[in-house]
Amino acid sequence: MESTQPQPHLLNLPRELIHQICEALDLRDVRRFRLTCRQLAAIGACHALPIVTFFFHRDDFGALRAIANHPVYPKYVKTLIYDAEVLEDARMTYRNYVDDTREFASMRSNALRARRAATPTVPDAELRAKFKAYKIAHAAQKQIVATSEDFQVLREVIAKFPNLDDILMSVDFEFRKPEEDHNPDLELRGPFDKLGCATIPGFPKAEGVRHLSALLAAVQAAGRMKALKSIRAGSLHYSFFDHGLSAGSPIRIDGGVDMFHNLTRFELSIHCHSEFADEFGDENGSLDDDDDFDHVEECRRVMRTGVIRKLLRKMPNLEVLSILFSEHDYDDDEAIFPASLSEIIPADQVWPNLETLKLGSIETDREELVAFLVRHKESLMSLSLQDIRLIETSWLKLLPQLKAELEPELMEDVWVTGVAYGQCEDEFDTGPEEWEFGDGPEFEERPDRKELAYKVHGYLMNSDRTTCPLTAADNMYDV
Repeated sequence: MESTQPQPHLLNLPRELIHQICEALDLRDVRRFRLTCRQLAAIGACHALPIVTFFFHRDDFGALRAIANHPVYPKYVKTLIYDAEVLEDARMTYRNYVDDTREFASMRSNALRARRAATPTVPDAELRAKFKAYKIAHAAQKQIVATSEDFQVLREVIAKFPNLDDILMSVDFEFRKPEEDHNPDLELRGPFDKLGCATIPGFPKAEGVRHLSALLAAVQAAGRMKALKSIRAGSLHYSFFDHGLSAGSPIRIDGGVDMFHNLTRFELSIHCHSEFADEFGDENGSLDDDDDFDHVEECRRVMRTGVIRKLLRKMPNLEVLSILFSEHDYDDDEAIFPASLSEIIPADQVWPNLETLKLGSIETDREELVAFLVRHKESLMSLSLQDIRLIETSWLKLLPQLKAELEPELMEDVWVTGVAYGQCEDEFDTGPEEWEFGDGPEFEERPDRKELAYKVHGYLMNSDRTTCPLTAADNMYDV
């Protein structure tokens, strides 16, 4: 006798349960799930686009519009990632294009560790077709810049994402995780890849500036976006804070709509020189010391205006704060860092919920730094200090003071990394200090636990270690 019981089928499950199943899948599996049937495709659509990555490219702007105008997709978009990659401004000739594609293909093969002796030859007809596509994309890019199409598109679409809670502007994969990329295997990452030629990480000497300006202008135009909790940008050229927020900018720090008030995460990675070093470097893309010093000094001029400090005043609810500068300059005669603590942190600032703090390539003094950290000891769980300079005070005194007053053994992690500078405070020794702490856990593939960073970490995190690990022999200034 045949059973009259209905055959088990996924469609017989409650829709709420199917949604929960989709939430547990990674994005690739969600996209496969949607191929099973029309009904499941509609449910899976709600989970297929939590992260939208796009480039400065007309095809991607069109895709953004399609998502924003879809009856279902917009309310499920949670994160926007704007990759700052662009084509070089000068258009290549066909011969230059061929040379560039071959060099790019060779580099890509090495990067992907392809097991082949040589890059396969591309037929001339295919090269010419790709070159035509390159010329179209290059012309479109110039037109986008000339007409501010990027600002217009983002102003149009961002307002339609009611649950957008995270915005990332990424130069050269900064802040990027594998699951945030189009394809973790890097086979087809974005619209420029099909052109076959190399790109640059952003507009030269202004990497990320236009991209972040367009994003923030769109957020401000959208009005109070209550869901927006996170803004991350890097590696951002410092000129954003000089020109991107100037009087002629579409972004108004002191304007009517406060787009920063609800933020709980704010992370900046700031470059002083251009990522595209060939524009003003030598043939190897390196900069001489004078150039490097000049760029850091110019960045410091901008930071003295307090522009970041003014931004942070508008973020009372921060839980994660990271301000990392990529360069500083220090030698026997001159020391210049891109910013001081007082130039980026408001005086007497307290973020009641601050849990994670990262600071890099700034200068301060022992009492100022300790006072700021101790104000947050009730909430602070993770601290990272990279390449910090104490102007007139000593690390030999700072570390014991941090251990005594911050109580780091009650925190999850405290790291001091990079190269740090200070000034001895001993009665008989007031000379300079230079401590090479090392990278710490930043490079997990080959951690060197003999680094000074690990010794300092152990000292700060263990209540039974009472002796500061720094010794006169570790002071590299005297070596």
